[in-house]
Amino acid sequence: MLNPEWAGADDDWKNEIWQEILETRTGWYSYVDTLKAYDTTVIATPAQGYVTWAQILHGLEVTDKIKNYQKIIIQETVEPRITFFQDKHIEELILTNFVKCREIVDNISHIILNPRDMWDADFQKPKTHYGQLPVFNLHYHAVRRMFRDYPDNKNKETFLDKYLTGFTFGWMGNQIAQWASDYVQDICKKYNITGYVWSFKQPIMDCKHLTRIKSKLWLHDLSTHNELTWHNNEFDYGHQITAGNKRIAEYLNEKMSNIRL
Repeated sequence: MLNPEWAGADDDWKNEIWQEILETRTGWYSYVDTLKAYDTTVIATPAQGYVTWAQILHGLEVTDKIKNYQKIIIQETVEPRITFFQDKHIEELILTNFVKCREIVDNISHIILNPRDMWDADFQKPKTHYGQLPVFNLHYHAVRRMFRDYPDNKNKETFLDKYLTGFTFGWMGNQIAQWASDYVQDICKKYNITGYVWSFKQPIMDCKHLTRIKSKLWLHDLSTHNELTWHNNEFDYGHQITAGNKRIAEYLNEKMSNIRL
């Protein structure tokens, strides 16, 4: 039996939780022509990557919900971003159709799965209203934050300034991300899910079943047209304003019309 905390009504998110203007949830996927023909679900995993996506697809498989999906588009991020959720938390969210962290805008279901890091005071209690689940987070910035309350000493300084980059961005970290991307592709192939993969930066997945869209120059285009968001008076590379989302969708529409699955 599911924990009652995971249950809820379809309008819980809209009525109780979401405090921003719903239009801010639109993204490049809101303007992709192909998606308009499908019942589309967008799963956002802030500050996470292929390891989380592998866990989500595994959860979809063991709950038998993966059969509800036929197509996929993956926007890759900068890897490695190694985060571990508890299987039962992912599976319970899936079994409830992500009801506590799902909103529907323009006929697209938006799911935001936020990590709740171990340094948080309420780490042990999942905040299902926000899709915030306890996570063991080995992402570079997460590890730095974990050490912020530790007393300053020479070992801490040496670890953070000299060794952390090598630990998190070394061969093994990148290999874990690669393994996770292979697993994601294998699951898609197993269930005959076809789709596309694109990235602003260095491609991660070795696409054999899914189809790679060449997108290396897109970030430069968005920067040139001032279509990225700003953070600390600088371009926030990887996040774009509405005009940038529309430009990405325009590129995807063109590429996807020329590359049939």
